[in-house]
Amino acid sequence: KHKHCTDCIKDLYRKAISNKNNWPAGCCGVPFLSTAISISFLSSYEFNLYCEKSMELSTSPANRLYCSRRGCGIYLGSREGRRNAVRCQCGEITCWSCKHPAQLETNTDRVSLLASERPFLEVNPGWQRCRDCGTIVENISAGCRHMICGC
Repeated sequence: KHKHCTDCIKDLYRKAISNKNNWPAGCCGVPFLSTAISISFLSSYEFNLYCEKSMELSTSPANRLYCSRRGCGIYLGSREGRRNAVRCQCGEITCWSCKHPAQLETNTDRVSLLASERPFLEVNPGWQRCRDCGTIVENISAGCRHMICGC
């Protein structure tokens, strides 16, 4: 067990917040477990960041959703059990299913888009629309009619 000054403990928390390789805050591989410790050493803003990071890193990597805008990448929550889109504080709307920018359109746009795709799908029977994310997907497997989408 080591003794740390207040500034060193704050620094360990800040490093944990800014870099997941330093998660969780602690010493010699032993995390600081007490919420009271983190509250007493961090500002309310830093404590909220630490709690958000805790939620992010407690979610399995496959279920983590981040903003799809290049350069943003803010954690938006867990994908588990969700099938819609979410707006980031930067304004970008990200699809829960495919993790790409959401293509939101009005019903009128959707009808005309589907109408324009119909001839393509009729001429190309090896293609169809993904039921989960709506992307047009090609059947690349020989003999099997099962379609696999990247989402």
